[in-house]
Amino acid sequence: MRFMFSSPFAAASFLVVACSGTPAVTPEPTHAPPLTAAPTVTPTLAPSPTPAALLTSELLADEHVVDGSQLAPEDPEHYGATLPATYFTDIGTHHAYVIGFGPSPGDQQPFHATSMDGTDWTVDSGDPLLSLESQFSPPGPIPGTVLSTEDGGWVMYLWGTPAPALSGSQIYRATADAPAGPWTMDEEPVVQIGEPGEPDDLGLDFPAVLPTDDGWLMLYGANGGDAPHTARILIATSDDGISWEKQGRVMEPQLCGGSDLDFMAMPRLFAQDGVFLALAEMGDDIYALRSDDARTWACQAEPVFPISAIEGADRVHTFAAGTDSDNINLMIEALFTSPEGEVTSNIWMAHVLGL
Repeated sequence: MRFMFSSPFAAASFLVVACSGTPAVTPEPTHAPPLTAAPTVTPTLAPSPTPAALLTSELLADEHVVDGSQLAPEDPEHYGATLPATYFTDIGTHHAYVIGFGPSPGDQQPFHATSMDGTDWTVDSGDPLLSLESQFSPPGPIPGTVLSTEDGGWVMYLWGTPAPALSGSQIYRATADAPAGPWTMDEEPVVQIGEPGEPDDLGLDFPAVLPTDDGWLMLYGANGGDAPHTARILIATSDDGISWEKQGRVMEPQLCGGSDLDFMAMPRLFAQDGVFLALAEMGDDIYALRSDDARTWACQAEPVFPISAIEGADRVHTFAAGTDSDNINLMIEALFTSPEGEVTSNIWMAHVLGL
């Protein structure tokens, strides 16, 4: 079973905790026409997930698969927090963009990594988004979705806060000839921060973009409106993947048994034959939701991935998801607190069962 897929990063107000235990705060998550033409995205055909299926998951390895020591071998303790921004596969190769966070605010860097089996990862040296970073405030541009195109190219949907602002992240689009870049970004955001009073007026993030036969869909996380301190998931649509129209909120924490004080964040989107499957974080865990139209969603009662699956972990901080042959794989950032109160994170791999 194979799926069409889209991937996105964490709740609007989450803390990124560095190796020293000092938290570095990422900006709040959060339409002008870009300059480049839209690519045609290569379709991936697949049977639909069974709506009644109970989805669970299992770890692919007993240990984490990526940590800060792989990002900076010359200083293995520097990056104490390691976040999966996006995960995807191409012709048998697993790709990921991960963000390393150091001990002080503003000390972060994205990395591109590859693997042949999803568990043994090689991290490229250098910064794959270096050419874009001067345009953004910390923590810089963060990849959300990466898709291949029929002409052999690649398109990325990313989010970030335009410099010199300290908050108000927006969603942008970039293109490249290879999955590792270099990336060329459109001059204007494709989805802008909302007007005062709108549900994304404080910022938007984690774009999950999916091309379908009826047009393009984007789920994204947002803060604002009547829920300024929590995150909700909204939807936007497009005819070409470039010009987007917001359609409002589609996921609230109450769908998965949460309350007004909880957050629903980091949508990851799959679809085929009119049946949509989304994965999202709420609380400490990852939940699965299904929809016939991508607007009205029903949540599975139990999490598809509970943090209790990783011994000693406090919570799922961020996660990415992608397909690998017959599986949907999860790339999970788990938070750990030492007896001394030092908080660190690393990345684990799991795959979804019950599809």
